[in-house]
Amino acid sequence: MKDLSRADELLMEAEKIFIRRGAYSRSLYSIKFLDRMAFINYHKAGDYYLLSDQLLNAGLAFSHAAEIAEFHLKNYKDAFNYYKLAFLCLRESEPDRVVRSYTNAFSCLIKNGNLDGAAVWSEIVTEKLKSVDKDKSLRIINFYHHVIKSLENHTDLSVVENLINKYKFELFEYLCLWEDYHEACKLFDEIVLIMVETTSNGALKIEKCVKTSLVENLSVGPDAKQYADEYCKLPKDIEKSSGYLLAKSVLGAIKIKINDKLENTCNENIVQTSV
Repeated sequence: MKDLSRADELLMEAEKIFIRRGAYSRSLYSIKFLDRMAFINYHKAGDYYLLSDQLLNAGLAFSHAAEIAEFHLKNYKDAFNYYKLAFLCLRESEPDRVVRSYTNAFSCLIKNGNLDGAAVWSEIVTEKLKSVDKDKSLRIINFYHHVIKSLENHTDLSVVENLINKYKFELFEYLCLWEDYHEACKLFDEIVLIMVETTSNGALKIEKCVKTSLVENLSVGPDAKQYADEYCKLPKDIEKSSGYLLAKSVLGAIKIKINDKLENTCNENIVQTSV
């Protein structure tokens, strides 16, 4: 009971400091000092709530501490750690806040320049979400969108370009798995646009080839096969291009994750070439 009372006191003090930080800063203290005090009180309140088995209150306190660390103190290491604690406390009772903790933690890793850690974290998160959300999940889709947006805001896009495409492909596969082909193709368009800007016009033929192969194998329309055959004619040296690897990657994802019938048709539509 003593721990719970102390937690409540610390929480009230943290809220008081943070809400009135602007007024205080004009008199005795700097805003950064007040932010630091609010951060300390929030995370100490979380510790005391944990000792009292008040997981919901602990998670909310840790979330506030993490947000102050990320957005005001710019201490991304502490922010990441407290987002993780918030997740552990809230995973049973507050699923939406859990996803927010996931995504904010990923952003902190990116802001701190820890790309390897961010890649590992995203794999952990998507596995956890997919183990819980067996059907099509807006939470999973939103997490991927947040990951992509965080990477696109990186100061040096050349460093994160491969990661951006990696997560776009993963989201592409997930959307196709649930037959959301409209959104999946929009993602594919974004990847192809980048490829077209950096390679020869053979990339345009690859784009048509992959898309029409997608149409052929996922639709039941009688004209799909003819439409695919017309555009899936690539130059004989296309296998040497970087775009061919993109085509193989897309079709590989389709073949493995969507429909068993693609086993004998996907590669034929891409690989057989003649101008």
